[in-house]
Amino acid sequence: MSDNDYSIRVDDLILFFKDKNETIVNRLISRQIYTAKELKIPKGNIKEYWKDAVLSEPGIGPDGEHYHVANLAKLVMQDSPELATHKNPVALPPGTGAADLAPEDIVVIPPESPDEYFRVPRDIYENETICPALPEREIPDLEFMATEEGVVFANIPKITPQGCSCVLLSLIGLRSEMLGDPGRTKTQYAKHVQNVMRAKHKPRNGNT
Repeated sequence: MSDNDYSIRVDDLILFFKDKNETIVNRLISRQIYTAKELKIPKGNIKEYWKDAVLSEPGIGPDGEHYHVANLAKLVMQDSPELATHKNPVALPPGTGAADLAPEDIVVIPPESPDEYFRVPRDIYENETICPALPEREIPDLEFMATEEGVVFANIPKITPQGCSCVLLSLIGLRSEMLGDPGRTKTQYAKHVQNVMRAKHKPRNGNT
């Protein structure tokens, strides 16, 4: 990748979401972060149905607000993926995983541990000290997939030096009514997805 304080591994999450200004941003949630002991959810707080889906967003609260469950154990990963390590590991708040799930939190089930669950709160993945933002020039393919094609959840196994192998999770493509008319051709569907994404999300830097 680059000379920054990270290296991206196949079992890292690259997350796309909207910040408080409705601008699309990304964060690298390394495996080191999403499996931190401080984020582990106690067995008594685990919902049995979490393990059944690849990606789910159970409704909570009176307004139907959602948190997200990303089950990486359902994905076919490369053999023995290397652990992602940061040059400067960050200490997380103790007991984070024991708290009640809040809207936009992410529950992550690691690839090799289908019976372990970790809660990554929004205030953790928003924090660039803990989960760095990646320059668009380093992940142009992922930017395009998330913001133009509407990809929500994907295992990205790159076989060329260009791009990175990782897991892509995009919250911006959820609940966007992208399916539309089932009679659309593939080309019509692709254009429809782009129109939905562009209409729904604020362009970068105010550009159209």
